[in-house]
Amino acid sequence: MPGLNRIVLVLIALSLVFVAHPQRSPAEDTETETGTDIVVAIREAAEKGDAVAQFLVGWMYAEGKGVAKDEAEAVKWF
Repeated sequence: MPGLNRIVLVLIALSLVFVAHPQRSPAEDTETETGTDIVVAIREAAEKGDAVAQFLVGWMYAEGKGVAKDEAEAVKWF
């Protein structure tokens, strides 16, 4: 089931973004390489037109998870 595999991968990526990027102030910016790799991979998939990845990028900007919080950028991706 290709659809199920994709959903599982998205859930794993999303959970890793939560773990790798807890809420923190800009002064505490201590990104991990794993978290950065996940954000980059999701962003690349979004730029290639993957609708699920586009939603995730929008969500990351809306919540400030893995990227700086930017509501205008979130709207673009949603």
